[in-house]
Amino acid sequence: MGESEGDLVKRNKTYLVISAVLFGLLLVTVAYELFGNNDPYKFHTGIGDHFSLSSDDSSVLFSYYLNGSEAIYRADLNGSNVEQITGHTDQRHRSPDHSADGNYILYLSRNKEGVQTLYVAERMGGIR
Repeated sequence: MGESEGDLVKRNKTYLVISAVLFGLLLVTVAYELFGNNDPYKFHTGIGDHFSLSSDDSSVLFSYYLNGSEAIYRADLNGSNVEQITGHTDQRHRSPDHSADGNYILYLSRNKEGVQTLYVAERMGGIR
């Protein structure tokens, strides 16, 4: 009992449609990997990876993510008096550090293209 020619053509069309759908899914997956935003911190909220203790041990600087935006904060050693130093912008402010004399704060700002810029701010405010 062999298959009729019509059944064979119908099965070949089904295989062709299934193959085309799978190939389309493969193309979409590859395009997403190549052009998609692979930022693991895109929606992250939490502390960044760097902090700095002041020379007089009175405060700590740290970066903090809020829904993917990273900014610099200062707090007393016991965690009180938390103060936001830089704004949450389209740039990520990270890696804060105190200057040796304690009068300035240094940090990196990274834009969407990955270019980083070093900023210096007076400890009591004012970005340079």
